Amino acid sequence: MLGANVPDTACAYRWLNWVTAAGAQRDAAAWAGMAPANSKACKGRAKAMCEAYGVGDAKRLGRVVFATRPPGDCRAEDGECTDYRVWADRWSELLK
Repeated sequence: MLGANVPDTACAYRWLNWVTAAGAQRDAAAWAGMAPANSKACKGRAKAMCEAYGVGDAKRLGRVVFATRPPGDCRAEDGECTDYRVWADRWSELLK
């Protein structure tokens, strides 16, 4: 995540380039037990994660649902909106 209106983003972009590189993604996938975002990481330690999660399979990617953080001004009485604390607790349970 990058902050808005920061005076210098060079460091942030260097970090983003590193963290999305195959080597870092391979290590992260093997350590966290999740699929890497970079399919070039699907070797060695991360190969099993790539196979388990179907990395590169367009049909499986089409079934992915991304988490969306509730807006900060969300109130339960608004209807579909979930309180952030409730959302965070549920998300934590999914990651166990």
